[in-house]
Amino acid sequence: MFLSNTLKIEEIRAKDNPNSSTFVFRYLPPTMGLTVGNSLRRILIECLEGIAPIGVEISDKNGLVKSEFSTLAGVRETTPWVVLNCKEIVIEVSKERENEIFCLELKIENKDEKEERVITASDFQKIEGVEIKNPELQLATLATAYPNEKNPQLEIKLHCRKGYGYDSSETQQQYFEKEENVIVLDANYSPVKSDGVNFRKDTKVSGPEKEEEELSLTINTKGSISPKKALLESLEVISNFINITQKELNK
Repeated sequence: MFLSNTLKIEEIRAKDNPNSSTFVFRYLPPTMGLTVGNSLRRILIECLEGIAPIGVEISDKNGLVKSEFSTLAGVRETTPWVVLNCKEIVIEVSKERENEIFCLELKIENKDEKEERVITASDFQKIEGVEIKNPELQLATLATAYPNEKNPQLEIKLHCRKGYGYDSSETQQQYFEKEENVIVLDANYSPVKSDGVNFRKDTKVSGPEKEEEELSLTINTKGSISPKKALLESLEVISNFINITQKELNK
């Protein structure tokens, strides 16, 4: 067999990052390390499903903003910055919500005349079956309230869905054909960071005239799944492709 039963895989977890692991594939045949490393890297980054924001509605004390270039009254950050921060939210959902578009909502008003109000992802209202994995993420900062001025406020409605790979904002527009003032977003659905997969191949001499390869594959996820689960899902993608291909060829 080209891949013998001697294959061994060890997971080495990063001590300072629970979302990072290195998987060491030992006793690979010559040239196999590069083939496996390249294939898994592409699948991990491009083919795994995840949840991503696809559209956002933002309102300040004056009402709904018309576009991402609008000015937000009483908010330190510009609208584009708030939008970019919203895109960084990492979400995990239950199976019951995997096939639906859902909306995260928050509405914050700052009544303090001395302290600014920092708004984070934890300020979104809780929804059954939806968990924000990075609740500490800062979204915006509300100015202090003044005695003779209406208290500053910010309202965000974040529309999210499950998908895979990358979709442009033009593609996502189909979900908001009947909606006005929704800032449509491009989306990277992958639960793995775009620069989060690296590998190294080493050649090992195991005997006279016998060489084997060792592949070290490092996976960094966004936090919605573990590196091991990401690797297992990528192997499932390969397995499904092989099964479908075999059935098609055997017709």
